[in-house]
Amino acid sequence: ARVPRGAEPDVLDFLLRHAPRLDDWERDVIATIRDEATYFAPQRRTKIANEGFACWIHGQIINGLQLDTAEFMEYNRLNAEVTQPHPLAVNPYNLGLALWQEVERIHDRPTAEEAERFPAAGDPALSGRERVLELAATMDDAALVASYLTPGVCEGCHLFAWERQS
Repeated sequence: ARVPRGAEPDVLDFLLRHAPRLDDWERDVIATIRDEATYFAPQRRTKIANEGFACWIHGQIINGLQLDTAEFMEYNRLNAEVTQPHPLAVNPYNLGLALWQEVERIHDRPTAEEAERFPAAGDPALSGRERVLELAATMDDAALVASYLTPGVCEGCHLFAWERQS
């Protein structure tokens, strides 16, 4: 049967396997598009986590350098341009940085509710910084957002919509 019985997660592969009227050059184009999409899929699943982690680790390095005031102000100016919230769009640098900062805060200074939700939170054997490094190796955007998107992060990143009530 040429028509799949259920959902087909890889539509381009389905076309390559079951489209008899495709010319060779058309097959080559579809195969190239599929290969590129497959190659870039992990980056799409970790855009927020990776960009935020890069900003977080950059901040860790800069803070350790003990820059003079002029250098520190220049870093802050450039960093603010990258990490500021965007109107009507999610800035992955901004959201990712806020999420990793939230991970660090929760594991260093959890509220009672957070300590209950995250059993490792507040454990002196694992600092928030160490927890960020541990999670950055394994979490994709969906897991990071599902676990650490708090009302405070939403407010800080301007992730809300409002309308005037009459």
